[in-house]
Amino acid sequence: MTQDRDLQKLRGFGELRKRYVGVGLRIGCLAYAIRAIEPGASVTMRGIRVAMVVLCIAALRSVPRSKDDALALTRGMIALASVVVLVIAWQDLPGGFPSGLLVLPGLALSGAFFGGAWFGTAVAAVGGGAALGLFAVYPVGARSPLLTTHVTNLLTVLLLTHAFALAIAAKVREGAADLARSTEVLQRVREATSNLSLDVSQRIKAAVGELNAALALGDDALRRTADATAALLAESRAALPDEPELVESRLAEHLTALKDRLAAWSFRLVLLGAFINTLRTLLFPPAHFLLPWILPLQIGGLTVFALLTFLHHLRPRWGRALSLALHAIALAILGSFTASWLDRQVGLPPNLAFWNILPLLATAVVGLPLGLFEVTLGAVIVLVGAWPYTALSWAIPISNALWYGLLCWIVWRVPRNLVAVLSARQAEAAAEIRTRRRLAATLFHDLASPLAVVQMIASLIAEGGGGRTTGGASAKWSAGCRTSWAPRW
Repeated sequence: MTQDRDLQKLRGFGELRKRYVGVGLRIGCLAYAIRAIEPGASVTMRGIRVAMVVLCIAALRSVPRSKDDALALTRGMIALASVVVLVIAWQDLPGGFPSGLLVLPGLALSGAFFGGAWFGTAVAAVGGGAALGLFAVYPVGARSPLLTTHVTNLLTVLLLTHAFALAIAAKVREGAADLARSTEVLQRVREATSNLSLDVSQRIKAAVGELNAALALGDDALRRTADATAALLAESRAALPDEPELVESRLAEHLTALKDRLAAWSFRLVLLGAFINTLRTLLFPPAHFLLPWILPLQIGGLTVFALLTFLHHLRPRWGRALSLALHAIALAILGSFTASWLDRQVGLPPNLAFWNILPLLATAVVGLPLGLFEVTLGAVIVLVGAWPYTALSWAIPISNALWYGLLCWIVWRVPRNLVAVLSARQAEAAAEIRTRRRLAATLFHDLASPLAVVQMIASLIAEGGGGRTTGGASAKWSAGCRTSWAPRW
């Protein structure tokens, strides 16, 4: 199942992988450098983050020399980043829920895109195991409701992000498959045409040499050699490939279908999340945080989300406008809850994980500007609320915004860049095939007319002299033929 959703086997994707890995390593250097200078970090954590900066720089220098289009390098760096996240999370356990675990959904998405579907699944499984491992670290009696909420939200976002990545990868591969196959066929035809042109040139050159030698042997030998050369020309002309046909990419059609699917999925997802949060507040009022307006806000949001979901089901054509309304309301609820939570200074907001999945959905359904706006808005809200809050470092929202801003850009650009690369390769191969065809046609035309004259003269001599002439008669026209039709190689 994962092979059908894997982009790694798609011709031309390796070139894109190297490009995106280079950008990702630069962002990684910046993010780890920011976390390395955050206040309150231990010497061990600073050392690990500085080491990651050095490794990112070294990996960036080795990307152009990679023989497998940076596939092994990508898998190694994502696996190493996952291990570093787990090590830092283990160090942060005494302070409550480790904020570094929020990066794991993004690492799983990157792994699915650039390391293979199975690799992304493995990273997601490791992240899910780490989140569930928090329950083993904290027994039931010592486990706070806030930790349970954090773990539940992280597992939900991890699962949804991974499903989101696999869905996009499957649609991109399906949409670009025809274009990739056409490009591969044209590449093979180009190689065959190049070999054919070289072979034909060598064989015609040899045939011309045989014609020159046959001039001194008599008319019968000349006629037979001329006929053989004409047959060679006809055979070579028939062996030329047809005019190349370019295949139009159907990726836009598949991306439109994916947008509709993700739009419907977004409405159901937000509605389900609002329902679960409202039900949890009603059944288990959290003692650690209960603003007077939180329950009315949740009920109002649930009602609005249900109405938007119903309207989208009735009027799919309104998808973009309804999606904008959905994200605007979701941002208002998330923003107000996050700001109020940070104002109380009781730890990380439990809804922080949803700031990561919402921009990805906005990018895929509406566009990159909205996705980057949501990433920036979430970072600003957390940054402003966390600035006077010594227990929550300002480096967390900045590094998180860098990672998920990069992921939004990847989600938006990968399908379009893939089509551009495949189309360019297809056009390049088709142009070379056309050039080879024009060259061969010119060669055939330049040889066919003089050769026809040779055949005609040889036939007239054979009819007039019974197939035999004196050496002097042959020499009279053979010298003229040699100067008139013999090509210059």
